[in-house]
Amino acid sequence: MNMKLDKLLKIVKVDMEEQKEKEKIRIQMLNMKIYLKEIMMENIMIYLLLL
Repeated sequence: MNMKLDKLLKIVKVDMEEQKEKEKIRIQMLNMKIYLKEIMMENIMIYLLLL
């Protein structure tokens, strides 16, 4: 009985770790998007200034 519970807990733990990793990656992607948008905005501003 205890062995089954142990296995189940390990599976749940691994799943939670995977979810954390996915979340980290998602946050990094969002940060990249925001960063790229900021760079684009800066470039547009510079471009407009040069016109």
